[in-house]
Amino acid sequence: MALLELHEVRKTYRMGGEPVHALAGVSLSVEHGDFAAILGASGSGKTTLMNLLGLMDTPSSGSVLFEGSEVSRLDDATRALLRARRIGFVFQSFNLLPRLSVLENVMVPRLYARGVDTLGGAVERVVGDTFPRALPRPVRTRLVAPAVRLMLRAGVPKALTLPLRRLRDFAPESEQRARAALERVGMSHRLDHRPSQLSGGERQRVAIARALINRPGLILADEPTGALDTRNADRVFDIFRSLHADGVTVLIVTHNQALAERTRRVIRLRGGRITEDSRR
Repeated sequence: MALLELHEVRKTYRMGGEPVHALAGVSLSVEHGDFAAILGASGSGKTTLMNLLGLMDTPSSGSVLFEGSEVSRLDDATRALLRARRIGFVFQSFNLLPRLSVLENVMVPRLYARGVDTLGGAVERVVGDTFPRALPRPVRTRLVAPAVRLMLRAGVPKALTLPLRRLRDFAPESEQRARAALERVGMSHRLDHRPSQLSGGERQRVAIARALINRPGLILADEPTGALDTRNADRVFDIFRSLHADGVTVLIVTHNQALAERTRRVIRLRGGRITEDSRR
């Protein structure tokens, strides 16, 4: 069974009242253990394709299957939970939270992977002072904030409301996973640093560690070396190659021909259609 399958997928947007056909009938199968580059110029549809493969968007028509199950018609919350638990994302712009340390940034996806219901029980748990800033906004505004206000109105000292903003129960396991992921990408010496204190290459390695913490079977990387010099780009690519060697499926979206040629499969797009799908 394939990891991901797209069948006659079309995606149309409207810009200025006019339809834009980003994907025009794409069919694609991604196997477990693939190491592929999705290659194409700007406007070719590669980012739209990545969004569909990463369950971040739904097609205008056609079907998207994840391990044999149709996922394109799932509601947003269900797709988000599946995405958090099964897929790791790496972006060109890193998307690290500036107020959190390296260790805390890597731990953030553990919040989402546990689901909203489990997060609802997090009001009694402890993890750290800055980590709760990473909580999804609905949890902060609908759960944590009202609970804190209620306790303060009841005369509970402010110091005793601290557990409401922390997440103790899974902190040890999450921290252990985060440390292991950072060790793997060579960033274990930077645990307490903020993103602003890191180089571009270091930030991208932290972003990869963050993508690994939930032990996903699929890594999707969007132009992961686009903002890096050659030395750091090679180091990041070597991490992806190591992940593939361990059985992780890795898809890299890029316009870099040289990078694409170092993968095991090249999927080339042009005008919203696949024009090449070759294996090495």
